[in-house]
Formats: sequence, C-alpha cells, structure tokens
Amino acid sequence: MVAGDASKRCDASRFSPWPSATPARLNHGVRRHVSEVPDIGTALQQHLTYYYRFRQEVLRFEGHLMTRVAAIIGDRFNSKAVWGMYFRYALPRFLGRSREEIVGWGNTLNYGVTWDDTERVFLSISEDQALTAQIAELDRMLGAMAEELKILADDCSSGAA
Repeated sequence: MVAGDASKRCDASRFSPWPSATPARLNHGVRRHVSEVPDIGTALQQHLTYYYRFRQEVLRFEGHLMTRVAAIIGDRFNSKAVWGMYFRYALPRFLGRSREEIVGWGNTLNYGVTWDDTERVFLSISEDQALTAQIAELDRMLGAMAEELKILADDCSSGAA
C-alpha cells in the first residue's frame, strides 16, 4: 500500500450499518489503536465508545425485560430458554413488528409455549412505562449509530475518490 493511497486505507464496503460489525472486527487486539487509523480513526473510536454504551443499555434492558417475563410466567421450567422465547417475541413487537410478521418468520417456540402465550405476555409488559421508555431510547440510539456509520462510510467513499 502506498502511504498516500486513500483507496487502500479507507474501504467503505468493509463497514456495515449494524453497530456490531465494526466493534467485532476491532476487538481483536486492535481497539487501543483505533484512533490511529488513517482518515477515520477518531470517528471509529467515538463510534466504539457509543456502541459499548449502547450495549450496556441493551444488557440492562434485557435483564429488566427477562425479570418481568419471569414474574409473569412464573418459574415454568425455571428456564432462561423459555423466558428467552418470550423475550425474542417481545423485542420485535416493541419495535413495531406485528404478531403476524413475527409468526411468519418461523416457529421458534418450544416447551408448550404458544404464540398466544407470547402475545399475552407482550401485552402485559408493554404496559410497563419503564420498559417502553427503555426500548424507545435503545431504538433512538441504534438509529443514531446507523446514521453515524453511514456518514463514516460516505466519508471513506469520498476520500477514496
């Protein structure tokens, strides 16, 4: 690579709009050197910081939601696998997907859990203002990260021209 060749340093096609793609590539011992990446290092470092803040909020939300699900369905099998079925249904419902759309993705239920069960639990937890506020904030954060990555990819593309 020639030192001044931006097309080799800044390949926009390597970046996904999904926040997990960039940190996954950077976590292999390179994270501390992110700021030194030519042209985009500072932006990548800021994104990585924002991503980890987002990730912490997601984990907090997941814990809160799983606690609510467990409280509603009880310790039926006392299984995170069962609680996870309700979680995996509730999350896209919180983000505006319809029951029919989720059912159309395929049957991921087991242990006697039905779509009616998952919808009933979702309707119950969707009344929890703390959960709905958390998911709205997570959705906002995710949208902001996707926009930042698009801008970063555009910056890379224009630098490579």
